[in-house]
Amino acid sequence: MPEVLVPNLTYPGLPPFQEASYTLSQGVQAGTLSVTCQAGDLSQLQAVGRVMMTDGVRVVGLNRCRVDRVIPNGSTTNATYTILILDRRWEWRYRPISGHYNIPAPRVYDLPKVGVSALGQQLQTGNQGQPALDEDSPPQIQEWTRKSAYDLGVLCCRAMRETKYDIRALPRDQYPEVNWEAEIAAEALERLAELYGCRVVFNPLVDQVGVARLGEGANLPDLQPGDVMEFSDGFDPPEPPAFIAVYGAPIRYQCRFRCVARPKDFDGRHKPMADLSYQPFLGWPAQHGPIILSSNTDILNLAGERTFRDVLALANETIYRDYQIYESLPAVIPGGFRIPVNSTTSADNKRLTDIILTPFTVETARDDLGQRNQVPGRLYGKAERGSLTCQPTAEGEEIRIGFTVDAEKQMIRGSQFIRYTDRAASPVVTYPTDLILETAVNVLDRETHAAVRYVKRFPVPGGTGDTELPILREDIKFYHRVNYVSTTEHEVNTVETNQTQCDAQAKYYADAEIAKFTLQQPQTRTYSGIYPITVDGAIQQVSWSISTSAVRTTASRNTEHDEKIPPYNQRRRESSLSLERMARNERTIRELGRGGES
Repeated sequence: MPEVLVPNLTYPGLPPFQEASYTLSQGVQAGTLSVTCQAGDLSQLQAVGRVMMTDGVRVVGLNRCRVDRVIPNGSTTNATYTILILDRRWEWRYRPISGHYNIPAPRVYDLPKVGVSALGQQLQTGNQGQPALDEDSPPQIQEWTRKSAYDLGVLCCRAMRETKYDIRALPRDQYPEVNWEAEIAAEALERLAELYGCRVVFNPLVDQVGVARLGEGANLPDLQPGDVMEFSDGFDPPEPPAFIAVYGAPIRYQCRFRCVARPKDFDGRHKPMADLSYQPFLGWPAQHGPIILSSNTDILNLAGERTFRDVLALANETIYRDYQIYESLPAVIPGGFRIPVNSTTSADNKRLTDIILTPFTVETARDDLGQRNQVPGRLYGKAERGSLTCQPTAEGEEIRIGFTVDAEKQMIRGSQFIRYTDRAASPVVTYPTDLILETAVNVLDRETHAAVRYVKRFPVPGGTGDTELPILREDIKFYHRVNYVSTTEHEVNTVETNQTQCDAQAKYYADAEIAKFTLQQPQTRTYSGIYPITVDGAIQQVSWSISTSAVRTTASRNTEHDEKIPPYNQRRRESSLSLERMARNERTIRELGRGGES
């Protein structure tokens, strides 16, 4: 026997209603209860209160709702009000969060280097010992900022003042970098959820916020005779690509290069020392200490109006200090660049201009404060005053002289002279160091001139052909680290990578996209009465409509039925545009502020 339904809706101070409807959707935007009631005294209408909807058998309650607007309708003789009431997600707009987590380790470790004082004296700077390198695969983040995606979700929920939450769908083994500066916590949680193919869901039945994987959730209630008034099973097949291609940051290759001296000439070009337009009378090998030129006659072929002082200034800036990479090691092709990718294979031959030097390796170490930082590149070779005690270094020993990197010219510049003096020779002669540089580099594709990036392709069920959807995730930082036989033997021993970690990270991102293309049959059903259904990863929308004589529940699985509400993707785009406008306004304000400084 069908149940006898007694529809009713209550809210503190609400006049007798005629009809009402409320739709609960996925996401953090507040849902709106629209109530039509006879015009009357609204002085008792409370700004915040609890909504109760019942059919006389079942009840759905909405806590801490807020009146948004009151809209008068009709004529003076038959006036009605439409009262719009927001569910309690309206509070989330006023719950900020700040914090910077999973911070990369971009700072260069303060390795002991040899500096130069204003008087030309050599100084020892930094710590006096070698750093203790991390024994595990080099982590990419500072330890004290480490928060898993799940931990970040907990922070968001707490900032939202939520005490009941279920965010187990967020992974505990992924550590995305976030930098929240007075952001809306709910928006931050939504962006975090979407990274992993999830959506934020609000469950008013138990007053709980959750994160659910898209497409996963409960089935719609079984059909019962007399309960269902309408029933529709739609079908909207997606058009999936054959693959999801997840692209990461440009690959970093840590390897060694032989370098040659390339000082700068007056025309701005870097040349072999013998090709410089300025040459000392006795030749560069005779310059053992500081470069000393006391008159124009000390210079061969001094051109134009330049004097020995011009030569002296440029020589001290660049002679024995500017080096350019000449070939990769091991030297598969003399003067060529073939980056080792494993113990037996090298990448295709690259041009010099395809190599982008970086100032640091892929290794990390802790400083005296416990901070984990990336270790800078290293120099090896014979060099006078190259050790910490300002003694000569031998072949294969690290040269503890600081240097900077010019990525565009594939060059380094020492903070002082990097040279070798043969004092056993007669006369004594000085040469540029046979310099070995070990650092990380990016490489450009020889044909497209684009950076070679990490890429992993994942098949999409139902996809056909060779189509693929590219997804760029700069936080996937793939590297190759070449371990050589020794500091003097430059043959490849092993090559380490973080392939496993990067592939796992890429899979999370790919699964999030694949979920959007997974073939799911949409369902929309309308029941007679109040049904306590809530949204999850599969049930995307639930509506309750109630009048004095009827009450209905409409629920949709894998689709949305309320055409008055923009689809989820549109709601997210509008939210993103709003955030972009806020950020743009903030930048404008900062720029105006800087412009007004004296």
